Amino acid sequence: LAQALGGQGQVIGIAGEPGLGKSRLLAEFVDSLRGRPVTYCEGHCLAYGSATPYLPVRDLLRQLWGLPDAAPATAITATVQRRLREAGVASEDEALLLLQLLDVPVDLAPFAEFDLPMRQARTFALLWQVIRQASRRQPLLLAVENLHWTDPTSEAWLAMLVERLGDTPVLLLATYRPGYQPPWIGHSAMTQIALPRLSPHDSRVVRQSVPRAAQLPVPVQEAVVAKAAGNPFF
Repeated sequence: LAQALGGQGQVIGIAGEPGLGKSRLLAEFVDSLRGRPVTYCEGHCLAYGSATPYLPVRDLLRQLWGLPDAAPATAITATVQRRLREAGVASEDEALLLLQLLDVPVDLAPFAEFDLPMRQARTFALLWQVIRQASRRQPLLLAVENLHWTDPTSEAWLAMLVERLGDTPVLLLATYRPGYQPPWIGHSAMTQIALPRLSPHDSRVVRQSVPRAAQLPVPVQEAVVAKAAGNPFF
């Protein structure tokens, strides 16, 4: 975070088995940022969402622009047009691409001559302009949970974002399970944190922190520690 605040974009990957505390570590980190001049946005990949383009990106964009899920299409359209103007995008036709990304029904006739790769490239470029403009106001912390379930389009956009971070005050933070390897794993701005299982001692500390568990007979407590095998959730 310190490097990102200093204008050196950074990427953190938190890898770990289910239940080891990836989301908890992220939540504690975000909680520690209260009162600091950082804009935080969080996107989620879902087990059933790998076929839905831009699913976590949609979350990030809605949070960045303060768009609630129940926002009417007229409000979303007005916000998208205003934000793109602020980012230096003069053509109102360009807003159609981000409105489609945000699941607003639009007529893409102005882009009829664009094939899918061209349309995607233009959408990626617009998103980059939005991120760059927002980071100029205040450094950004962009988190993506459960990246192992990401859709290919979002993964491709994140890869593009990592390549462009450079001197941008952005920290991209992603959580994922072992076996998934982000395409940008070898990038110089990338750091991976692999969460290990808890030691028996640390498992007992966690157990003792739960009042009802601490009242159980010692043999039962030890059985819990043994069966959990160092997984704090279990």
